[in-house]
Amino acid sequence: MKVIHHNAEEHTLKLEPQCPEDLWYLHKIIEQGDGVEGVSFRRFKSLGEEGESGEKKKVHVLVRADQVEFAENALKLRVTGKIESGSPEEFAPKGAFHTLDIEIHERVTLHKKLNAYHWSLLNDAKKRSQHVKAFLVVMDEHQATLAELQLQGLKFVAEIQFRGTKKDPKAFEEAQKAYFAEVAKALEGKDHLVIAGPGFAKDNFKKYVDEKYPALAKNARYEYAASAEKPGVYELLRRGVIEKALGEQRLAKEFELMEKFKASVGRDDHLAAYGLADVQAAVDAGAASDLLVSETLMKDKTVQKLMDQARQLGAELHVFDAESQPGAELAAFGLVALLRYAIWK
Repeated sequence: MKVIHHNAEEHTLKLEPQCPEDLWYLHKIIEQGDGVEGVSFRRFKSLGEEGESGEKKKVHVLVRADQVEFAENALKLRVTGKIESGSPEEFAPKGAFHTLDIEIHERVTLHKKLNAYHWSLLNDAKKRSQHVKAFLVVMDEHQATLAELQLQGLKFVAEIQFRGTKKDPKAFEEAQKAYFAEVAKALEGKDHLVIAGPGFAKDNFKKYVDEKYPALAKNARYEYAASAEKPGVYELLRRGVIEKALGEQRLAKEFELMEKFKASVGRDDHLAAYGLADVQAAVDAGAASDLLVSETLMKDKTVQKLMDQARQLGAELHVFDAESQPGAELAAFGLVALLRYAIWK
């Protein structure tokens, strides 16, 4: 995520999402009632013109967000709400509903007061932006096409061919192993890995990876794609597969944190606190290393103040999805803090 300009007094923040993960972060940051400003297009009909036709006009609009969602078949975030201001005014009338599409490398300005949670998301996005965002593979029995999704965009990095023939079953099996090994070696060390294809090749590759490359298997997600060539990669992007994979990774992190908390409580080692009073005491003492908060508490001003304080004292903030299993577990405890050192005996 590229932060272009921030005006704390006017509560405006100009951003440029540079990869699909940045759109995921923006989906969490932009909330109902926020002002979102950017360039868009509106269809304009001449007087007396009927039907769905009409010329598309480029406009600059400020929309007050009512709905924020990922587009179903495209790599973009959609913000829908009433227009508060726009130019040219004749094409962007105040009060009209409009959907502003936020895409990669398109600048957008947010009009909102950022709290500690929002800043933690932005800082996380900026830190992660130094790395490759995703590695995509589409494969069948004949070839595998490999692509990296980077800040600069999509880069196709390799095509690996399968050289076997079913006329000789033994030779075919050996050629398939060599094919899978070549693909697997190209994927070692990659994060956010998505493997897709139209037939059984990806399923057989999964079995091979699970057995031979367990570390790689942990980072892999398997999907359907109609092609093992470049159109298959673009299909994955249009379907929002990357956003789903990122969401699952955050879920895994939530499980990890809750397991660490429950283990601490079970050991009674005093390295965890829960409930507003004890968590506040831990934060006041500067002992909190991680603060676990359910998104249902985000509008509570006391919790917001606590999060701001925790962030200033170096704690890492984790806001849990209220509908996830670890989020439901967290709700039973209220707030949770993991501690750097024990402050109670």
